[in-house]
Amino acid sequence: MFEGRYKSCLVKEDSYFLQTSRYIHLNPVEAGMVKYPEEYRWSSYRTMIGLSDDKITMVSKTLAYFKNNSVMRYREFVADTGHKYIMQEQKDGRMIEDDAMWLPW
Repeated sequence: MFEGRYKSCLVKEDSYFLQTSRYIHLNPVEAGMVKYPEEYRWSSYRTMIGLSDDKITMVSKTLAYFKNNSVMRYREFVADTGHKYIMQEQKDGRMIEDDAMWLPW
């Protein structure tokens, strides 16, 4: 919280939106706070995958990017930080001038 200035950027592209969603949901895992994203109770991930309803997350907007609005496909997307997404993550990282933030885990 006290490490640096607040930083924000406009999310204009669909791919950047999805990468941002993945990054947010995997942050507690990367920080070693939990083993799986659904274990972090202050995240919208539990609502995204249907384990709870926080009454504010618009699940349909994110799931619309996946065939048949599939929760399973979204879960696979979040979990798959492997080869097929590395190039896009590096491109998106350059968009906000912070490549380290977008390194795949």
